[in-house]
Amino acid sequence: MPDKAARIAILDDDPDQLLALGKWLSEAGYETSKFDRGAALLKFLKTPHADGTPNADAALVDWGLPDMSGVDVIQKMRDELKLDIPIILITSRNAEQDIVEGLEAGADDYLIKPVRHMECIARVEAALRRANSLRAEKALKDKPVFFGAYHFDVGAREVSFDTKKVPLTEKELQLVLLLFNDTGNVVLRNIIWGTVWGIVSNQVSSRTIDTHIYRLRTKLELEGQHGYVLKTLHGKGYRLSVPTGEADAT
Repeated sequence: MPDKAARIAILDDDPDQLLALGKWLSEAGYETSKFDRGAALLKFLKTPHADGTPNADAALVDWGLPDMSGVDVIQKMRDELKLDIPIILITSRNAEQDIVEGLEAGADDYLIKPVRHMECIARVEAALRRANSLRAEKALKDKPVFFGAYHFDVGAREVSFDTKKVPLTEKELQLVLLLFNDTGNVVLRNIIWGTVWGIVSNQVSSRTIDTHIYRLRTKLELEGQHGYVLKTLHGKGYRLSVPTGEADAT
């Protein structure tokens, strides 16, 4: 599978703002798809990828559009397309009732114009982090945590595989579950900082993360022996993948 970052759909009819948002997010390591009409975004999102996942992992939606309001777009994303991806509403309206209307329509967060560069990136990161955490929590509650040969006992912070039981630290457990829940994709450093260390800026050194990755690779033998390979992609992040022909997570 090719290297993939999170995919962000951007809907805005202002060409300058659309260009700026796309540039900021691309520079932050995200893939972007840009639209200037609500109907075009909805058409794009209507057909998922072959594996059933949405065409976007998150969306930025401007309120004022030529063909329909951003609130209407969000309602259609939630009610008709049944998408549960994070949605951030962009608006010049800052009255409480307007914000409430957007949130009740299904937005997870909002940005007030003029949109600021670093705030935009931080809110996208936070929204993706919350979504990943919710998906991980749901998986833990709904079924036992098995990924191929690996069985996670989250309460005991222990992993079993090949008759072995390996204890993990809290950070190691959070990090390895993040990787297993995104098998095949590149997990960017900023996502790890936010999800595991709870920060949105680069306050954790790359050496700290590399050390944790090395420990996990060694402790859990993630070099292909048990169906998974953990690789460091220098300057980008990390990827846990299943070699060709192996079964994916269950």
